[in-house]
Amino acid sequence: MRRMGSLTNSLRRLFLLLATLILGMALGQGPKTLVLVSQGEHWWDEEAGLYEAALREELLQGGFRVLDAAQVQRVADRQLLTRLVQGDALAAITLATNFKADALVVSRVFTSRVLATQTNVATFYTYKATADVRLVMASTGQVVGSWSPSQTGTGTSEREAAFAALRNLGRQVGQELRKQNFSASGASPVVRLTVTGLKGFTDASVLLRELGAQKGVVSAERKSFANGVLEAEVVFQGSVDELAALLESLQLLPLEVTEVSGFAIEARVR
Repeated sequence: MRRMGSLTNSLRRLFLLLATLILGMALGQGPKTLVLVSQGEHWWDEEAGLYEAALREELLQGGFRVLDAAQVQRVADRQLLTRLVQGDALAAITLATNFKADALVVSRVFTSRVLATQTNVATFYTYKATADVRLVMASTGQVVGSWSPSQTGTGTSEREAAFAALRNLGRQVGQELRKQNFSASGASPVVRLTVTGLKGFTDASVLLRELGAQKGVVSAERKSFANGVLEAEVVFQGSVDELAALLESLQLLPLEVTEVSGFAIEARVR
């Protein structure tokens, strides 16, 4: 595993924190928590673990039930994790479903040197750690809270200062999470829709316009279109099965639903 050497040449080292918050449903149980930390291509790193450990401690003190990080380390689909960090709603739903989660916290964190002060005794360094934090409801993939905290840390080496900043920031993020409302009531699920057999981009546009005008459809957004295949995300006020039935009732471009799985629907043009 890659270790942190001198931070002089890496002042904006990137950390990715994916904290899967599984809310306890039984009375008196606090949120059940899974934490996954990534640094670059390395998903489990000693340095990023400082941020995780401080955050984990705060959640424990707040009554959260924190699970062993080794359970998350067994996630084989790294592309899924990358998509989650990029804001893919279906990726959030998929990962949360795998761990029976109700909410996820996705955070990108980096450090930078702020100051170096030379004294007669030693050089003192100050580093700043900054995070972008998003609270995502697992059932819908919708972001219900976001903020960008930062903290500083000092030390007689750059390593010590950066580590102090990360620990301070982890504690702050944990404290903020303890204040958040994890209720997902009233939210609508995001469904990944794949449609094949389209003759061209015009067909895809017609389909999304008709679908978007239907009762219960909050939005129908195209994610990609290539070779007659449309990938879209649909926010729908109802069940996935109800959305599947709605798709087969469209008039301008009749569809046949071929598969319904989790929060994903596959269909083809009749």
